[in-house]
Amino acid sequence: MKWSFFLLFFFLFPNFFFCGEKKFDLKLATDLSSLALKCIDREYPNKPADVLNSIEDVKITREKHPVFFGCFDYHSSVHGHWMLLKIAKLFPDSSLSKRIYERLDAHFTEGKLLKEADYFKNPYTKSFERPYGWGWLLRLILEVKKRPQNEYTKKWEKYFSPLERVIVDRFVYYLNNLKFPIRSSEHSNTAFALSNAYDYAIYVGNEKLKNLIEKRARDFYYSDEDYPIEYEPDGEAFLSPALTEADLMCRILSRNEFNSWFKKFLPFEKIKRCRNFNRPVGVSNKSDPKMIHMDGLNLSKAWAFKDIYKIVDDRAEREFLYNCYLKHREYGLRNVMSGNYGGDHWLASFAIYLLTVEPEK
Repeated sequence: MKWSFFLLFFFLFPNFFFCGEKKFDLKLATDLSSLALKCIDREYPNKPADVLNSIEDVKITREKHPVFFGCFDYHSSVHGHWMLLKIAKLFPDSSLSKRIYERLDAHFTEGKLLKEADYFKNPYTKSFERPYGWGWLLRLILEVKKRPQNEYTKKWEKYFSPLERVIVDRFVYYLNNLKFPIRSSEHSNTAFALSNAYDYAIYVGNEKLKNLIEKRARDFYYSDEDYPIEYEPDGEAFLSPALTEADLMCRILSRNEFNSWFKKFLPFEKIKRCRNFNRPVGVSNKSDPKMIHMDGLNLSKAWAFKDIYKIVDDRAEREFLYNCYLKHREYGLRNVMSGNYGGDHWLASFAIYLLTVEPEK
């Protein structure tokens, strides 16, 4: 009788026994990578964001961006390439890894990457993809440089050097001139780009960029208190301005300093009572390329909750944030494959970011 009751409870409430995080394995990596593999060479539909300097600039996207022409838009192509390289490195002995390296090698040639670097030197293209695409470019370059390296990444590191230099120079110039942070829930968000750039600077040992990001992060965010999370989310968000800011500050500040800052920035009682903030959100129309942003929002909130709960000292708050992380993670991963190109061209990258990225120390 006891065993009958146990089995009934097991089948009715399986999550009671199997709670926690789904394992990131080769099958999941294969499923997610299939989305990027389908679109890194898919040029259309395409949403260019180029400023034309003259009639000579009226060209198809592949001619202007010989590497990052697929995946609907430039920045999605960049993080699509990043996620593929990340997966190839995580499963180096798989046939999937071999396939990925071969596909990327056709894109990451010296001539093509030099052309991508030269593009940013034109008068009206210096701010192209600022700052979101810049952050993702440095995240990609970071992955090229990261150990372990192989015959592919060693030569790619050299080929990426001109693009790396121009993007770092752009970031330094931009941060030295930016007076106020951009607190949006989309591509213009300052904090998300700085998190990616900071991880890059830490890994490669670029002290100039690292110190500048630390200074500007403090300038922009250190005095923030009682952030109005009741206004989140907006209807086309793929980032939480509040959590994205906190995710940057947990990189910049020491543990003690962050805990002191976070208590003022997002008081625990406020987080607990704001349900739109602490719970995942659904998408009413997945065929709408803007509304589907909110599937990405759940993923980006999950990785921010993950980074934050790990350094929060208060036990009750840490447990609550951990549960927020699990809920957003589960819901976000369940909705990566929408069957609509508006989501399929980029959501897998956010899933891989959630599953694999840890702040550089």
